[in-house]
Amino acid sequence: MADLLAAAGIELHRAMELASKSPVALGALAVEAYENEKRRGSPLHKELKSALLNLLDVLADTMYVREGDRTDSLTSCIKEFSRTGEFEDLTEHAKHRLHVVRTVQRALAGNLREVYKSFAETGRHYVIVFDRSGSMEDRVGPTTKKAVAALIALLITKADPEATFSLVVFDSTAKVVLARGTADEVAEIVAEVEPRGGTSYASGLTAADKVMNGGEVLVIVGDFMDSSKIPEHVADSIKSKASKVILVPVGDADMQYAKAVADALKGEIYIYS
Repeated sequence: MADLLAAAGIELHRAMELASKSPVALGALAVEAYENEKRRGSPLHKELKSALLNLLDVLADTMYVREGDRTDSLTSCIKEFSRTGEFEDLTEHAKHRLHVVRTVQRALAGNLREVYKSFAETGRHYVIVFDRSGSMEDRVGPTTKKAVAALIALLITKADPEATFSLVVFDSTAKVVLARGTADEVAEIVAEVEPRGGTSYASGLTAADKVMNGGEVLVIVGDFMDSSKIPEHVADSIKSKASKVILVPVGDADMQYAKAVADALKGEIYIYS
C-alpha cells in the first residue's frame, strides 16, 4: 500500500487526511497511479494491483461510514433497488456475512462487537456500460475522468456486492468483457481499462442490450462526448427489460447528450460529487 501511495506522490499522513475528508479524490489518484506504473512496466505491478483493489474497497466503506444512512443520491438509488435490502436482519452471530459499515460505526462509538447480516441469494443483475474513449483520459482536477469512472463502478458493486455484474466497455465499438461476474471481477477489469479511440454510446448500449434478460439495473458511466442517436429498437428493448436505468456523467460531460440518452431510455441522471 505504501508503494502505491508513493507512486501517487502522496505521503502517508496526507493519504490518511484525504481518506477521511475526500475519499473520492484519494481513490481516483490511486487508480491513476496504478495505471501510470503499469504503463512503465513496474516490477511491482501485481502487488500494486492488489493494493489498489484493497484501498478502493476500504475507501468505499469509508464513504458509507462517513455518511451513515444519508448516502448520496447514487448509492441511495442503488440500495433502494437492491433486493438484498437495507440490512434489516442484523445479528452478532458469525455464521452470516460481516456488515462492515455497521461494525465500523459501532467501533467508532466504542462498541467492538461485530455485526453480521443474513443473506439469501437473489439473482440481482447489474449491467455497467463503461466509456473508455480517448476523452476519458482528460483531467478532472488532479486526476482523470477514467479514474473517477472506475471508482464509481466500484461504488456501484459495493452497494449490492452479492449481485452479479456484466460489464460492457466501448469506444467507437463495444465489447462485453464480463458476463454475470462478481464485484471483485468488475474492480479488476475497470482498473485495467485504458482510454482510447472514438466514442459510440449506441454501440455500448447495443452490446448491453444483448446481455440483458429482464429486471436488470443498467448503469452508464462516462463523459457522454457523443452525438449519435441511440437506435430506436435498442432503446425500446432496453426500456422493456431494465428495472432501472442510471446515467452517471463524469468530468466536463456533455450534459445535453446525457439528457438525450436519458430521455431515450427513460433513465435518471446522477451527478456524483
